[in-house]
Amino acid sequence: MDGPPELWTPLLRVGKFLYKGSVAIGPFALLVILVAPPVASAGPTDWTELRTLNIAHQGGEDEAPSNTMYAYDRAMRLGSDMLETDIHVTSDGKIVVIHDSTVDRTTNGTGSRPDIIKPVMYPKTLQRWFDPSSYIAPAPYTYGNAARNSLYGPGRTNWDASLFKNFVLREEMKFEIRAEAFNLPNHPQFGLPNQNIGNAQVGSITSIVGNPRQLQLGARFQF
Repeated sequence: MDGPPELWTPLLRVGKFLYKGSVAIGPFALLVILVAPPVASAGPTDWTELRTLNIAHQGGEDEAPSNTMYAYDRAMRLGSDMLETDIHVTSDGKIVVIHDSTVDRTTNGTGSRPDIIKPVMYPKTLQRWFDPSSYIAPAPYTYGNAARNSLYGPGRTNWDASLFKNFVLREEMKFEIRAEAFNLPNHPQFGLPNQNIGNAQVGSITSIVGNPRQLQLGARFQF
C-alpha cells in the first residue's frame, strides 16, 4: 500500500446500525469499513469524504449468494471499501443474516418463516397432509420461530426390477435379452405439501414426482 504507515491504522470499524422498526425485532443494516485510501493529507476521520466508496451490498449480491462468507471474501478480494450485511432478529430472539422479508429469493423455500404455536399433527391425506393451525404468520418485519425442516412430506418408495438372459451361440458370439421395469408396483409418488401459511391450499398436496410404471424390453448381439 502507498502512503505513510501511520495512515493505515486499523481500519476495521463497525459502522452504525441503520434500523427500521423496534430495537427488539426490527431489521438492521450493518456496514463494516475495511481499509482507508492512500491519501497523505487525509485526517483520521475525514477520508470518507475525499472519494467515492465501493460498498459491497449484501457482500456483493451480483458476485455470489447474498450475505454469505463466500460473498464477503470475494468482495474483499475485489477491493471493496465496505461490506454491507443485513441482520434480523426472529420473534424468539435468534439472529438471522438475511436481506429479504421472505426466503423465496435466497433459498429453495417459499414465503416467510412462520411462528409455531403447538405441535404439528399429520392427518396425512392429500387435502390435509399436516394441520396448518399449528402455524401463524409472524408479525411484520420479523421472522417466525419455526425451525428449518420442521415439516416432513410423504417420502418416496420406489421399486425397480430387471431380468437378464444370456445365450452363448459360439465362443465369440453371444445374445442377450433383458427386461426392465421402473416403478414396478406403479406406486404414486406424491410431492411436498403446500407450506405457505395463509394460502388457501396450505397443507394440501397437489403434485406428484417421478414417473408411473415404465416397462422396456431389449436385446443385444455381441460378436
